[in-house]
Amino acid sequence: MRLVWQIYLVGVVLAVVVLGSFITVARALGPVVRPITPPLVTEILGHVERPEDLPAAVERLHGAYNLSISVRDKNGVLIAGEPSVPKSARTATQPIRTGPAAGALVTVSYPPPPTFTARLWITLALVLVFLVFGTLGVARWLDRPLTAIAGAARAFGSGELSTRVKLDRKDEFGQVAHAFDEMADRVEQLLRTERELLANVSHELRTPLARIRTALDIATEGDPATAQAMLGEIDEDLGELQRLVEDVLTTARLDLEARRAGESLPPLRVARATVAELVEQSVNRLTTAHPDTRVEVDLGSDLPALEVDGMLVRRVIGNLLENARRYGPTKGPIVLRARAETGKVRLEIEDHGMGMTAEDRDRAFTPFFRAEASRTRAKVGSAWGLTLAKRIVEAHGGTIGLTSELGVGTTVFVELPAS
Repeated sequence: MRLVWQIYLVGVVLAVVVLGSFITVARALGPVVRPITPPLVTEILGHVERPEDLPAAVERLHGAYNLSISVRDKNGVLIAGEPSVPKSARTATQPIRTGPAAGALVTVSYPPPPTFTARLWITLALVLVFLVFGTLGVARWLDRPLTAIAGAARAFGSGELSTRVKLDRKDEFGQVAHAFDEMADRVEQLLRTERELLANVSHELRTPLARIRTALDIATEGDPATAQAMLGEIDEDLGELQRLVEDVLTTARLDLEARRAGESLPPLRVARATVAELVEQSVNRLTTAHPDTRVEVDLGSDLPALEVDGMLVRRVIGNLLENARRYGPTKGPIVLRARAETGKVRLEIEDHGMGMTAEDRDRAFTPFFRAEASRTRAKVGSAWGLTLAKRIVEAHGGTIGLTSELGVGTTVFVELPAS
């Protein structure tokens, strides 16, 4: 039940209690004005048929109207009723004029009705009692979930990231508690991811730096021929460091721009580009850096233009080509295909290298993940290329995936919306 209806229900219950209090007080105090007068009492007693019935009639009047009645004969002898009647402004004595008791004197007295002020104070007192206890119950009902949420927030803020409210309610308090638990899960996951990212980046930086240091030490202590031979490894390590830093910075920029724009996807510097231009520039950059790498390009006919951030899309193709070069070309060249499909362009980059197992394929786009077979000194890379490629492709509204077979090779495909 929603909180507003629960509070409304409490108000209705209190209103019913107040109404019941008024009714109870009114019935307990009786009517304000008595519906009978002393002359009427005398007339009623005059209609009694037998003298012996007179005491019973007096008793009935006393019980019905809370009257004090005394009936005496002409000589003052008590016939019925009370021997003594309180004297007050509301006491009257009259003779019975008819019936068997004619001539007897009837003295009638009844207490004054409670005033309106007395009724009001009594009713207000009862209402206040009900309100005090009712409000206390409502306050405790509201306080419990708020205290639980506040305690969880303080504990979470003090560093206990596993703290959760776990409030099992269906109203707004339950929604707030559930939202807090979801927020805590996301924050904990983000902090865990940042710690893992820091640890992985530190590891990825340490490995090539250590190799560069080793190469420099060998070159310093060895002969010029050895130093010259080590320059290629140093250049490879420096390139790896550069790619890692560029990939991490590009990912951070995308995330930062997306947060500033308040969107789930980052804003892009979109411009019209052809598939041939993007592919040619990416392939030329790879073959310039690695002249011994062969890339076969197969562009389909009637390829539509793309509205993309050209720099980022070239980064995707370049990273995929670099991965294919590093892990692939053992049995043949890298093959890059482009085909036009309904409303999109599909790019495929195929290598003929070591491939991946089914378990590795499921984790291929995880940051810093490497297939077990690729974890050798000769095949070390930043393990960030696929993660960045996925981020960029999804920012363009496209999809990315791969197929791979261990010992046969890997094919990565990218699908981008056509212009």
